[in-house]
Amino acid sequence: MKTNVEIRKEVNAMLANGWFGRLFIAFFSLYSIFTLVMGLLIAMYDDMSLQTWEEFMKAKMIHAMQGLDYAVPSVDAAFRMSGATLFQQFVTCLFLAILLFGMARMTLKAVRNDVGGWYSSSFGGFSRPLELTWLIVRMNVQVFLWSLLFVIPGVVAIYRYRQAWYLKSENPGWSAGKCLAASGDMMKGCKWQAFCLDLYYAVWALVIGASINLLNCVPVPKAVALVGCLFMMYFLVRLACAMMAARATFYRELSESIGGNEGNDS
Repeated sequence: MKTNVEIRKEVNAMLANGWFGRLFIAFFSLYSIFTLVMGLLIAMYDDMSLQTWEEFMKAKMIHAMQGLDYAVPSVDAAFRMSGATLFQQFVTCLFLAILLFGMARMTLKAVRNDVGGWYSSSFGGFSRPLELTWLIVRMNVQVFLWSLLFVIPGVVAIYRYRQAWYLKSENPGWSAGKCLAASGDMMKGCKWQAFCLDLYYAVWALVIGASINLLNCVPVPKAVALVGCLFMMYFLVRLACAMMAARATFYRELSESIGGNEGNDS
């Protein structure tokens, strides 16, 4: 199993070898589809004038402060509000699962330097949307239940199920439960290393974000601020691609290490 420093060096070399552009194109395409769908959902709800639960509670609070009676919504309105909320959450989970699955497949191709079908592989989630939706729902439910104990068990659960998307991409026939269970087995004793790997990129993301805010606050010519912000945005995008590739590299190293240990045991 490689150290985090070795993983980061490998990722940097991989991105310099043409994979940064491929990862960016794949991620941008998937994210554009996700954003378009979310925009259509919002527009649809606005046209239908559906009241969300959040808006209902705000209106109720305002009426209460004014001393006015505010009745609960009718049964029909409650069903419409609940149905709209559930439908929006379902579609959001569906396309988010497709995005995560596509990036898992794409980054695995990158860390294995497999250029064959690199772009089409990122859209593989569209062939099994319901399976992936069930995976993300089950994963989020289990993380939420662990989070009820305290914050730390919830964070541990996130890292316990980190490898589920890679396992699903390599084993399409596996159920959601099997992917989550296998991920938990893989991550035994490796959660801290995975956390430190993420922390490295998170710190750099904060530094870049702070630099962008600083450029907007410092009294410099607009052209200089614009060029500086574009420069920082480029590094932020590259950092995001590097983090995704590092996670895939971590999975590859972990799976190869487990396979090697099993081979030695046999």
